[in-house]
Amino acid sequence: MKNTRYSGLNSTLVHTLQKKISELKENEEKLTYFQKAVDNSSDAIGMSTPQGQHYYQNKAFTKLFGLTVKQVAGKKGPPSTVYADEKQGREVFATIMGGGFWTGEVKMLNKDGRQIDIFLRAYSIKNEKGKVIGLIGVHTNITERKQAEELLKASESKFKSVVEALRDGVLAADSTTKKLVFANPAICALTGYSEKELLKLTVNDIHPKKDLPYVLRYFAKQVQGKIYLAKELPVLRKDKTIIYCDINAAASTIEGKDVLVGFFRDATERRKGDEALRQSESKYRTLLENLPQKIFFKDRNSVYISCNRNYARDLKIKPDKIAGKTDYEFYPKRLARRYRADDKKVMRSRKTADIEEKYLQNGKEKFVHTVKTPVKDENGKVIGILGIFWETPGKTKQAASK
Repeated sequence: MKNTRYSGLNSTLVHTLQKKISELKENEEKLTYFQKAVDNSSDAIGMSTPQGQHYYQNKAFTKLFGLTVKQVAGKKGPPSTVYADEKQGREVFATIMGGGFWTGEVKMLNKDGRQIDIFLRAYSIKNEKGKVIGLIGVHTNITERKQAEELLKASESKFKSVVEALRDGVLAADSTTKKLVFANPAICALTGYSEKELLKLTVNDIHPKKDLPYVLRYFAKQVQGKIYLAKELPVLRKDKTIIYCDINAAASTIEGKDVLVGFFRDATERRKGDEALRQSESKYRTLLENLPQKIFFKDRNSVYISCNRNYARDLKIKPDKIAGKTDYEFYPKRLARRYRADDKKVMRSRKTADIEEKYLQNGKEKFVHTVKTPVKDENGKVIGILGIFWETPGKTKQAASK
């Protein structure tokens, strides 16, 4: 007769053993996956005893430092000797031994003594009683990033030096919010604001309110790349005076934000000069238009540039339509050739000439007295000819009697 009590006990024992074996296999599989993950990590991972004896490193560690486990463990003292600054290495080791952790940038040495920039995360390994039984360090190679940062700093320094030395004002504004995000010293001097004050403002704050629709249309077109130069835009200074600037702007990116970078050149004096010139031209135009004589201006090739209303009326055109035309378009060839020959003679001699010549008005041939004067630029070079003429009635009658 079977002992059912022991039979059941054996069955339980077997089941328990099977469960434990299953758990061990599962844990072993998890451990294997964990080991593979650590071995193939892109970060260099190393482990050591509390005494500093190096006993494990993954593939990335070997590749980064060029050292095997034995070579690292064989160094005198704790693993802190692979640090470029051994004092810092000892501080890290002491921190971890105290049960803490250490995170930050350090410089370490590879097999050949070359410095490597490392971002280190170092932790203590504790048992269930909280006792430190080991150390683990995770090393990320940031050498290329540090080099890029140094290059970027050097580039930014050069850019800053150039921008700050510019005589033109430079402003950058967020393309969406229009908030000002950069200002150089020249724009501060131009607007009367400090850099700190400008960076609290928006595009809307530095232009007269009444001109904003006009200014913002240009801003939008420059952001879209449709235009680059906006001439003589009104700029409102801190003291509420208005100046006019040519703003050459293009879209760019600063710290990941889309911005419009504008170069401001003060055009206020030029604008005043242009306005004075326009007023002066208007006065002279009024004077010329009220003279009874006919007046014209041609270039070196005897091509018309402009004329007054009296002459345009004879030619049956508007004054602004004469530009680009020649005498051949208004007169018979014999007269056109004669007029152009006189033009060349005056420009070649560089002297004013008084000419009695025939002229065709409303299909009738008349005599006119013409004064032609060579026009020179600021260097004395002849660039065209100015003509003024009027009818000579006596000559006309005399010609008619003949």
